[in-house]
Amino acid sequence: MPSSRWRFPARTRRPPVWRVARRVDARVLKQLSEADVGSSVVLVFRAAGKGKTTIRLGLTRGDSSGKALRSATYQVQVR
Repeated sequence: MPSSRWRFPARTRRPPVWRVARRVDARVLKQLSEADVGSSVVLVFRAAGKGKTTIRLGLTRGDSSGKALRSATYQVQVR
């Protein structure tokens, strides 16, 4: 009887994704949507009023991960 070899796919980790890490001042910006487009995450904001706010992003391994692998901060001013 010939021997059989079984191949199982390697366990794959979730690829890291960028997510909003902190609340954005809703008096200045409102987040309209977030989508995965290919290998990118697209965030869409609308100006809600004049002022300054900060968008803080964290690169995590999924939505529930509390540990950021990297971070990015963007200052936004609406005139």
